Amino acid sequence: MMASMGELVNVDSPQEVADKVMFYYTHPKEAKRMRENAKEKVIEKYSVERVARQHKEMFRKLSQE
Repeated sequence: MMASMGELVNVDSPQEVADKVMFYYTHPKEAKRMRENAKEKVIEKYSVERVARQHKEMFRKLSQE
Protein backbone atom coordinates (compact mmCIF):
# COMPACT_ATOMS: atom_id res chain seq x y z
CA MET A 1 0.00 0.00 0.00
CA MET A 2 1.33 3.43 -0.91
CA ALA A 3 1.62 6.24 1.59
CA SER A 4 -1.01 8.92 1.23
CA MET A 5 1.20 12.01 1.68
CA GLY A 6 4.78 10.95 1.35
CA GLU A 7 7.24 8.19 1.87
CA LEU A 8 10.35 7.79 3.93
CA VAL A 9 13.48 6.54 2.29
CA ASN A 10 16.91 5.84 3.66
CA VAL A 11 18.93 8.89 2.64
CA ASP A 12 22.09 6.83 3.01
CA SER A 13 20.88 4.61 0.17
CA PRO A 14 21.20 6.38 -3.17
CA GLN A 15 19.53 3.43 -4.85
CA GLU A 16 16.47 3.62 -2.60
CA VAL A 17 16.15 7.37 -3.19
CA ALA A 18 16.58 6.91 -6.95
CA ASP A 19 14.02 4.10 -7.01
CA LYS A 20 11.40 6.29 -5.29
CA VAL A 21 12.10 9.26 -7.56
CA MET A 22 11.79 7.05 -10.61
CA PHE A 23 8.57 5.48 -9.31
CA TYR A 24 6.85 8.85 -9.04
CA TYR A 25 8.38 10.03 -12.32
CA THR A 26 6.89 7.02 -14.08
CA HIS A 27 3.57 7.15 -12.15
CA PRO A 28 2.39 10.76 -12.52
CA LYS A 29 -1.16 10.00 -11.31
CA GLU A 30 0.19 8.60 -8.06
CA ALA A 31 2.55 11.59 -7.68
CA LYS A 32 -0.37 13.99 -8.24
CA ARG A 33 -2.52 12.15 -5.70
CA MET A 34 0.25 12.33 -3.12
CA ARG A 35 0.85 16.06 -3.78
CA GLU A 36 -2.85 16.81 -3.40
CA ASN A 37 -3.11 14.83 -0.14
CA ALA A 38 -0.04 16.53 1.29
CA LYS A 39 -1.26 20.00 0.31
CA GLU A 40 -4.66 19.34 1.90
CA LYS A 41 -3.01 18.18 5.13
CA VAL A 42 -0.73 21.23 5.29
CA ILE A 43 -3.65 23.61 4.73
CA GLU A 44 -5.69 21.78 7.37
CA LYS A 45 -2.92 21.62 9.96
CA TYR A 46 -1.21 24.96 9.39
CA SER A 47 -3.97 27.34 8.34
CA VAL A 48 -3.66 30.87 9.68
CA GLU A 49 -6.87 30.40 11.65
CA ARG A 50 -5.73 27.18 13.29
CA VAL A 51 -2.28 28.49 14.18
CA ALA A 52 -3.85 31.68 15.59
CA ARG A 53 -6.21 29.59 17.77
CA GLN A 54 -3.30 27.49 19.00
CA HIS A 55 -1.27 30.57 19.89
CA LYS A 56 -4.25 32.19 21.60
CA GLU A 57 -4.78 29.06 23.71
CA MET A 58 -1.08 28.85 24.56
CA PHE A 59 -0.99 32.51 25.68
CA ARG A 60 -4.18 32.00 27.70
CA LYS A 61 -2.62 29.05 29.52
CA LEU A 62 0.63 30.91 30.12
CA SER A 63 -1.19 33.92 31.54
CA GLN A 64 -2.91 31.68 34.12
CA GLU A 65 0.37 30.41 35.54
